[in-house]
Amino acid sequence: MAADALILGSPIYFGNLSADAIAFLERLLFAPYTYSQDNLSKFTGHIASALICTMNVSEALMQQMDYPTLMKRYTQYMAGMLRGPSEWLAITDTLQFSDYGKYMSSIFDPEHKARMHAEKFPEDLEKAKELGAWLATRG
Repeated sequence: MAADALILGSPIYFGNLSADAIAFLERLLFAPYTYSQDNLSKFTGHIASALICTMNVSEALMQQMDYPTLMKRYTQYMAGMLRGPSEWLAITDTLQFSDYGKYMSSIFDPEHKARMHAEKFPEDLEKAKELGAWLATRG
């Protein structure tokens, strides 16, 4: 709770954060929680936070499946309980395997995944760098 900033990264599995990420947030955010109307948390500090989610789906499918609402909900919890600003970043259409031929993965086009990785990964890294800079100015 003495941190200047918190970055939580999680893949999206079955439409939600990973079980480990959810368990971490539950333990972090619930520990100082109170049942008081005037003060929901004993935590008095301010921690800026960010959520970075990776997923196999395209940007369009992410929107269709309403994942932004999911990520906004978690960042609202983080902002509310950590009393600081919170942002999210989605990394879509990720490269899951270096060799798709080794896995039962016929729903994916390996050439498309490799192309998207080559085109998008540098952009995604830049977005993550910008998010880190945003956190550094708010921590």
